[in-house]
Amino acid sequence: MVTNEGTRAYELQAQSVQNLSQVVTTDLFAVIRDEVQLVRLEARERVSNLLRAWLNVALTGLCTLLALGCLSVAIIAALSTVMPLWAVALIVGALFAIGAVSLGMGARAMVARAFGSPRSLDRLFGNVAETTTREEAERRLESSQQKLDRTVAAITAKTDSPSPMRDAALWGVGITLGLFLSARNKARG
Repeated sequence: MVTNEGTRAYELQAQSVQNLSQVVTTDLFAVIRDEVQLVRLEARERVSNLLRAWLNVALTGLCTLLALGCLSVAIIAALSTVMPLWAVALIVGALFAIGAVSLGMGARAMVARAFGSPRSLDRLFGNVAETTTREEAERRLESSQQKLDRTVAAITAKTDSPSPMRDAALWGVGITLGLFLSARNKARG
C-alpha cells in the first residue's frame, strides 16, 4: 500500500508519476472510507435520537389516550341529559377522529423531516474501520482530504515527466475527483 503519511511536499515531488498515481488512488479511497464512516456515525446518531423521540411519542400517546377516554366519558355523561346517548357518543367520536387525522398528518411531516439527507455520502463500502466519535471521524476525513490535496499538488508540480504523460495522469485524477466531489455534493444537497 502506497501512502504519503508524514511525507513533505518536496518528497512527494521527487517521486515518479506512477508512484504518485498510486498514492492518489490510496488517498482517494481513504477519503471515501472516511466519508462512509462519517455517514455511519451520523446515521447511528439520527437513529438513536429518533428511537428516543418515538418512545416519548408512544408514552405521550398512551397518556393522551387515557385522558381522552376520561374526557369522553365526562362529555358524554354531561350531554346525555340534553340529547340521546347514542347521538352524543357519535358527535364526540367524530370530533376525536378529526383530531386524530390532523395529528397523524403532522406526525407524518415530522418523520419525513427527521429522515432528511445526511451530510456525506450514503453508501460506498461495507468494510470501514470503526471510529468512536463523530469528531474523530471528521478529523480523519479532513486529514485524508489534506493528504490527497498534497499528492495532487505534487503531481501538478511534477516537471520530470513528459507533459503528455503528466497531463493524462492529471486528467484521470481530475475526472475521478470530479465524480467523487459531484456525488459528495449531491449527498450534502
